[in-house]
Amino acid sequence: MNVEEILGLNTKSYLNGIVYVSETGFTKRYAKLLSRMIGIPAYTLKEAKASIKKGDSIIYMGWVSDNKVVGYKKAAKLYRVLAVCAVGMSSSSFDRTIEVRDKNGIEDSEVFWLQGGFDISKHSFFMRLFIKAFAPALVRELSKKAKEKGLAFDEEEALEIFEKGGDFVSRENLMPVIEWIKSNFKKN
Repeated sequence: MNVEEILGLNTKSYLNGIVYVSETGFTKRYAKLLSRMIGIPAYTLKEAKASIKKGDSIIYMGWVSDNKVVGYKKAAKLYRVLAVCAVGMSSSSFDRTIEVRDKNGIEDSEVFWLQGGFDISKHSFFMRLFIKAFAPALVRELSKKAKEKGLAFDEEEALEIFEKGGDFVSRENLMPVIEWIKSNFKKN
């Protein structure tokens, strides 16, 4: 008995795959984990072109840069995106999904925020240069603000992650996605 049968899902007749773009590996790990959990294959956006037909239904997962889900627009032109999983370094919040929906022009797809992580060594050379250029100023600004008047939760979290790094990929973070799948793809 596979996972799909255990959960009582009928995803294969509606979902043709999980498509993702990953910069540092956190999104890839979520895609592979979700793939194992629901029994649907996961492909990079590049691989998907050979395996999934144009117009087929997918769940899209992408890393976030300035509230833009990298690769989403390209995927949306090729496939019917039923859900978008935005993977960022901060923890989940309702406000994030609204910002992501607005910034990416997502109208008809469900949007989820998944906390991935931060490891500067996993970024591309140019991204590492960019982060090394702006992160010290951000850390100084947040540290100064913390001493003067305190930080909001998301600012505290960002400061800690930039200073220490972190890996937050987990099955538990995927549970809202699983619940959405269960409610939308039940067997008849």
